[in-house]
Amino acid sequence: MTKPHTILSALAAIPGLAYLAMSAVIVAAMACKIGVKYSFNLNEGWNAYWAGVAWSGADLYPPLAGLKLDNYPPLWFYLTGALGHLVGDNIRAGRAIAAVALLFNGVIIALIAREIAGTRRAAWIAGAAFVALFGLFHQDYAAANDPQVLASVFMTLAVLLVVRCADEPPSLAVLAGVVLAMIVAGLIKHNIVAAPLSVALFFLLSGRPRTLLSFVGLSVVGIALACAGLYLAYGKSAFTSILFPRPYSARIGWAQTWDEFAQYGLLLTVIPYLAFFSNAKARLVVIYAVVALVLGAALSGGYGVDFNVFFDLMFCICIGLGVMGAAVLQAIERQAASDRLLRVATAGWIAIALVPPLIEAWSVGEDILEAFTAVTDTSYEADLRYVRSAGPRMRSAGAGTVVCRDLALCYWAGEPFTLDLNTLPILAAETPGVEDAVVAQIEACKFSLIELNLSEPAEDPLTDRMRRALVSHYKVEQETPYGVYWRPRCR
Repeated sequence: MTKPHTILSALAAIPGLAYLAMSAVIVAAMACKIGVKYSFNLNEGWNAYWAGVAWSGADLYPPLAGLKLDNYPPLWFYLTGALGHLVGDNIRAGRAIAAVALLFNGVIIALIAREIAGTRRAAWIAGAAFVALFGLFHQDYAAANDPQVLASVFMTLAVLLVVRCADEPPSLAVLAGVVLAMIVAGLIKHNIVAAPLSVALFFLLSGRPRTLLSFVGLSVVGIALACAGLYLAYGKSAFTSILFPRPYSARIGWAQTWDEFAQYGLLLTVIPYLAFFSNAKARLVVIYAVVALVLGAALSGGYGVDFNVFFDLMFCICIGLGVMGAAVLQAIERQAASDRLLRVATAGWIAIALVPPLIEAWSVGEDILEAFTAVTDTSYEADLRYVRSAGPRMRSAGAGTVVCRDLALCYWAGEPFTLDLNTLPILAAETPGVEDAVVAQIEACKFSLIELNLSEPAEDPLTDRMRRALVSHYKVEQETPYGVYWRPRCR
């Protein structure tokens, strides 16, 4: 006869096994994404163009009068540009780097969970949970040509270094390594600041003023050196571009924060669970989670800022899942409580770990399936062929360049980057004359073709004046699932 505790152990192992199975699907989907010419994320083409600029030695932070804005630090563009030069495609290069970075992030999160729980079981649950949940909740960023995940690798690595010496003051060499990792992350993506703020707050609350002063001092020196390097390489235009202000809406920020709360649901309970641990390592992760939540809520109101500002919160959730799952399994094996309490703990663990991803799977399953079907789907390739042929054909009739909202289309079609529709709303809102310049170009029918989907208001970068000019001077030539193509009326 099977012992009750054997059954409980088997049940408690289900979430970890489910995460492993989901991780395998996510990894396979990422492999499919890397190999296809198909647009999964509107930022991918934008990043590819700037990678080409970096690799060619052109101006990475040009004057805003050129209607293009590079508001990212340079390191990602050099990395993807170098690999893209080798493989012949900056988008695929960026996807490959991001996919590897995602797996590395899982490894680091697993190591942090093992530091807290002291078991390998916590490590593999946390690591598998991260890959699985990231792929479910944030599929747009899984193997996307975007710097966010790679920057997070260096930030979570810095957190791991602090966690490993959380019980005693770290040496100056360790602090230097922490700061170096954070500076590298900042040179990849500049808004990843939850980790350094959390580390500083941890040192403060732990009563380590000397360590805090050393950390802050090293950080100031590191930031000063990084800024000096940026200034020497690009001048003040780098700072003007990277720190360019965004329109802000508290209403949008609150709505996005609430959406994240609703999405994570029961998973959020692992954070207060970690708070019950008395060790400093768990306390650091709890501080990290709180700072990540507050910072994510504050940043998410910026125009164009999406759920990636909550990635740090997901890291903490996955660490907590590893610690919680390992504790439940260990309690069952040791029979550390009554049978009834163990049953309740097992049921709670399964609900916390599996209910939110199962709910999310209903809405994102199609997105994951899209990665697999894109391998054989030729409909996007049809749009690409159309753009590739339309540009030269219309230019031969005296028209100008093609402009794409989905810049991956223009990138793969070999069209030059002339109008930055990704950052146009930011430029138009904050820079006098930008709206007038774009309207004048549209009214002059400067562009031979404009790919733009006005049926998606959230993805429409045009102001009302630009839109009226477009409708007056252009007409729809073709409409596909991937875009509405407008050609000039005046030619």
